[in-house]
Amino acid sequence: MLYVLRSRLFCSNQAVGRIVLVFGMSQNDDINHSSEPAANSLPSHRDAAPRFSSLESFCSDNLLTTLLDSIPEMIYIKDVEGRYRLDNLAHRDPLGVEKMGDVIGKTAFDFFPEQLAREFETDDRRVIAAGESLSKITERVVDRKGSVHWVATFKSPLHGPKGNIIGLIGIGRDVTDQKLAEEELEKERTLLNALMKTIPDYIYFKDTHSRFIRVNQALSDRIGLISPGEIEGKTDFELFTEEHAQEAFEDERRIMELDQPIIGKEEKETWKDGQITWSSTSKLPMYNSRGELTGSFGLSRNITQQKEDQIRLAEFARKTKEMKIRIDEDLALAAELQRSFLPSEYPTFPESADAYESGLRFAHYYQPSGPVGGDFFSVRPLSDTTAAIFLCDVMGHGVRSALVTAIMRTLITDLSPMASDPGLMLTQMNSRLQRVLRMEWDTIFVTAVALVVNIGTGHVHYANAGHPTPLLSRLSTNEIRRLSEPDEGPGPALGLEKDVEYWSSMENVLPGDRILLFTDGLSDLSDPSGRHFGEEGVREAAGTQIDKSPDQFFQHMLQTVRKVTGHEKFDDDVCMLAVDVKRLEYTAKEEPN
Repeated sequence: MLYVLRSRLFCSNQAVGRIVLVFGMSQNDDINHSSEPAANSLPSHRDAAPRFSSLESFCSDNLLTTLLDSIPEMIYIKDVEGRYRLDNLAHRDPLGVEKMGDVIGKTAFDFFPEQLAREFETDDRRVIAAGESLSKITERVVDRKGSVHWVATFKSPLHGPKGNIIGLIGIGRDVTDQKLAEEELEKERTLLNALMKTIPDYIYFKDTHSRFIRVNQALSDRIGLISPGEIEGKTDFELFTEEHAQEAFEDERRIMELDQPIIGKEEKETWKDGQITWSSTSKLPMYNSRGELTGSFGLSRNITQQKEDQIRLAEFARKTKEMKIRIDEDLALAAELQRSFLPSEYPTFPESADAYESGLRFAHYYQPSGPVGGDFFSVRPLSDTTAAIFLCDVMGHGVRSALVTAIMRTLITDLSPMASDPGLMLTQMNSRLQRVLRMEWDTIFVTAVALVVNIGTGHVHYANAGHPTPLLSRLSTNEIRRLSEPDEGPGPALGLEKDVEYWSSMENVLPGDRILLFTDGLSDLSDPSGRHFGEEGVREAAGTQIDKSPDQFFQHMLQTVRKVTGHEKFDDDVCMLAVDVKRLEYTAKEEPN
């Protein structure tokens, strides 16, 4: 007679299949025939459990064991004491045994850790006691090798001829791969949810019609939704103005049709509530596991503050550029004006003589470090045989220094009656600068030298206010030295101290002599090793060019300084003034100083 055992297989709470065991019994088997099912029907899930006089009669069926060994699911039969009476190869494999004889008569405690074996024992007793089947979605099973398996298990009672339960049958399927996949999926879901809930950027997913599928919490809060799910099925046209929504729609069409992502596009967003924001947006096409296009997804970062800062910065840059243009124009005008302060031609001595016949000839080199500078000089005739020469250097360089040079030019004009006495002129100039500079600026001063050259007497009167000492080169003896200082020594720079009296010294000159006046832009320099060039370096360089023309002399001095410093450009203003004595009105003799 044939008997049928049907059992459904479950996975994740869903039936995924059914196992049907069909077996026959001979007339000699002690079975309760009164429980035999009708010929035209199969037993139900509960009634289909076969009834045998003993488990031995069931488990000794060779055909059955052969059948069970061919089934990939783990199948076993236990008696009411929990001892194995039958199993298949699939069940024995995780136990680490090959023959059924190594399993028969043993319990779960012989193969599994005690805690797990007790769980199996509890389930078995429950099935036998209640007489009802038991399905467990997953069981964590650790075999003797220490390997972890997850098993979906079904257990059903076996009945004897009188309906009494004589054991149970168990069916298990190894769902380890599925379990691990579910755990990995859950992990990814957790990470995605954490991202969607916490990231401040806007994240969104759309279908192929650009309808929202899902958005993150930040975008939901910006829109004013109670939950992110409320936006499902809506489009940008319901959130933004027509202009922006249409642009976003066309971008998404293009992304999906051409399979070309948009990365970091700056977008101006005009919301329905009138607010304008800026975002940096990246959008990509979205595909399912089969490679089919399902829509698009994107991330938008709010860069409104950054964009507004850029706009303000651009406006500031524009205004700054306009201001710089005006300043450059003003500086160009100031430079032109300052150049007009310097002599474009020099007086002749006597006045009736032309430039080549003049007893005194002048030449200069002037190069400010910027558009305008703080060096200034003047040459004024006092008579047909006498010239007043003044050269100064305002502290620093640039616009402020240039403004002070304008003051110095005015003072020279105002103090012209005292020009014949260099010491007195510097004394009066210091007094007036004290009032002006202390009133307008903090800590500014002017170094200066004043000379009076008289070719009628062959005398030079000279006063110094903290300035590099002029040099006197004598062609007749091929020597060069500094002009003699007064016994009182040079005075301090103009504008530093009150009530200072400056003194003059006197020097004799001869035809062929050259007096060189210069500012510290030429001397206050160092070579790459730190060695100071100084006034002595200027004297040594000038000593080799006594017989050269002023232009040749100036170029030699500049080349020497550039070679020493290793720089083509000077950091400070540079001014040199050469006074050449061509003849005297009488034959002057060199006198001791």
